[in-house]
Amino acid sequence: MSKDPTPLSPPKYNKLLKAAEERSHRHGFTVYALGYTGLRSSEFSRLSCEWLDSEKQMLQVPKDAVKGIRSRVRSIPLSEDGVERFEDFFTTRREVAISPSTVTKRVKSVSEDSLSENVTPQTLRSTFTTRLLQTEVPQSEIRQLLGYTPSKWDLVPADGYGVAEKKIRNGLY
Repeated sequence: MSKDPTPLSPPKYNKLLKAAEERSHRHGFTVYALGYTGLRSSEFSRLSCEWLDSEKQMLQVPKDAVKGIRSRVRSIPLSEDGVERFEDFFTTRREVAISPSTVTKRVKSVSEDSLSENVTPQTLRSTFTTRLLQTEVPQSEIRQLLGYTPSKWDLVPADGYGVAEKKIRNGLY
């Protein structure tokens, strides 16, 4: 029986992010990217600079981002701060290129030290999702942001995400 991860409150997420940034640039970027994009750890582990569209302020997640997961191509809006953080990370490397288990180890090590809790990448994905729900983003937009196949009843604007894009660009936490 698996237990769904408990999302972090904004203060706890911010405390975790601060501790991760103090630990190292890579730890900080990992916690930031997972918490602000809802990427799966397996997607983050394959993240490359080609996914970043700075001009449109979007992270373009390709269909083949994760082998074995039926996902769709999707764009995740980024705030100006988000674009800057991704650009900064990619000034010294072209891709993340670590295993999903290393992503998990980074998040867990920081969370155990700073929050005395077992936070996983899935917890950060759940935190992102919960934050969108709390800011009244329609579930259809959330499903698309997370890479789920949309249902035939999902109505998402053709030119973007509407509500989600505005909320993300203004900052979630």
